[in-house]
Amino acid sequence: MLIQVELLLKGDFSDLKAILQQEMQRHSDNQEYEKAAKARDRIRALETFNEAQNVISDDKNLDQDVFAIVRDDDNACLQVFKTRAGRLINRDSLDLSLSEGEDELELYESALEQYYSQVADAELPRELVLNMELESMQLIADWLTERKGSKVKIIKPKRGEKLALVKLAERNARLIMDKLKLEQMEEASKDINTALANLERELDMRTQPQKIECFDISHMQGSNVVASMVCFVDGIPEKEQYRRFKLSIDQNDDFASMQEVVRRRYKSKEALPNLIIIDGGKGQVNAAYEVMKELELDYIKMVGLAKREEEFYLPGESMPIILDRKSPELFFVQRIRNEAHRFAVSYHRNLRSRRSLTSVLDSVPGLGPKKRKVLLDEFGTLGKIKEAKLEELVALPGINEALAKKIQTAI
Repeated sequence: MLIQVELLLKGDFSDLKAILQQEMQRHSDNQEYEKAAKARDRIRALETFNEAQNVISDDKNLDQDVFAIVRDDDNACLQVFKTRAGRLINRDSLDLSLSEGEDELELYESALEQYYSQVADAELPRELVLNMELESMQLIADWLTERKGSKVKIIKPKRGEKLALVKLAERNARLIMDKLKLEQMEEASKDINTALANLERELDMRTQPQKIECFDISHMQGSNVVASMVCFVDGIPEKEQYRRFKLSIDQNDDFASMQEVVRRRYKSKEALPNLIIIDGGKGQVNAAYEVMKELELDYIKMVGLAKREEEFYLPGESMPIILDRKSPELFFVQRIRNEAHRFAVSYHRNLRSRRSLTSVLDSVPGLGPKKRKVLLDEFGTLGKIKEAKLEELVALPGINEALAKKIQTAI
């Protein structure tokens, strides 16, 4: 290990990589796969570090942090490349927790403020390079400038070496995030078989629930009512089988909404699950079960999960089933229910955003339904249209420079 540290400090990456490759092969030959995987991860980290060194400018005065965040539906990862005197001296990575309903800009600003709140004033960079444009960039720059005692510049590059570094940081963050997700899946899989077996027993099922579908309703005081259905097979989410539903009428009636969604999903009687979970208590599960009886599918096990006490309700039963609070089966069902809720809320939010955007665009003279659809399909949200440059708007079919300027004025 001491030899490896010396080679790293000398910048002798090729010899260090060769040593690590030999180490990985030795562990693999000895069937020490965990040690081999660790050696492989060190090789990948070395390759990223070496690649970053090659991208860094020859400017010996360069004092810069590259700050990048990547995320997916469930995870987010922060990567920071620190360059001082033109040399990459450190890489920081951090797994970020996602708050329900938090959008990308909120996540980014929060992570940026939290990270630099813990950095000593004297260690702040002269330049901060971001992978996202922020409305608060100047405010954050002023805050860091005041702390450092000299100007701190914040940019989001569009080309050149700095953009190459941003892309590299993003790629490295995604590798770390994917590794974390794999570790989480491996850990979760240890409990999945136990959870499925226990659910079979607790719910008095004939077989283990190999395919589970879960429904959730989302609305705001009866408007923009939507529903979600998520699907788990052998304990793993099957996202290609997820479904979203726009309800036929807006109504502040979760029972009727749940009945409509269940009927729409199962009327074809195709690809049926072993277990159906309804996000709700006695009322919701009994309403859904009425539809299953109507469709002659009431042999499929159905259960309602009430949020307040995390109790399970079977159709027609007044007393709930209480699971151990620390049991793997409760954690597993909560995970499914939370995924259905997230999926429904994100659809509801997108629908509200598109309606709000349509309302704003309706006021633009000369912007008819077809051109509004072009804008919606291209950008999706009001925020993204605001960020779009004039030439990006003009590049869209049917939108000339004069109309593009009207759009920018309206929003």
